[in-house]
Order: sequence, then structure tokens, then C-alpha cells
Amino acid sequence: MTDLEIRVGDFTIDVDEGAEYELSFVAAPIFGPDGRVVLAVTVYDLPPTSSAADVEDLITKVLSVTAAITAAIGGVVPEPAPEVLK
Repeated sequence: MTDLEIRVGDFTIDVDEGAEYELSFVAAPIFGPDGRVVLAVTVYDLPPTSSAADVEDLITKVLSVTAAITAAIGGVVPEPAPEVLK
């Protein structure tokens, strides 16, 4: 089995490409105009197991949603922050 790195901005999560992962939830912040966290999006009720590719896809989708909401409310992502959160 090959190790796989899931990159989220400057952060890296090492996963085993052939393994299955048990996630309880995935969450990401939404920032307000002053750069403080004002809300969060949390996804629950995930499948009992997820592949590395599924984990990467879910993280990408949640971060995309929170970035869009942050922008829609005039929020500012504080620096330094991973590019994916901007």
C-alpha cells in the first residue's frame, strides 16, 4: 500500500491509500469581517468507513463551501491561513 498525502493549504495529512478511515465528522470555520470565526460548517452522518480519496473529496468540498460563505458575508480569512481557506 502506498502512503498518500492530502494537502490542505500548508497542512498535510498522511493517509494510507489502501486504508479505510472512520470519520465522525468534518468541520471548517467561517470567518467574519474582523477575521474571527463566526460560524462553522460541520458534516455529520458520514459512511461507516471512507477511503483516502473520499476523505480528500469531502475536505475539499467542505472548505469550498466555507470559503464561499465567508466571502458572501464579507468575511476575512486571517493571515497566515492556508490558501484553500481564502
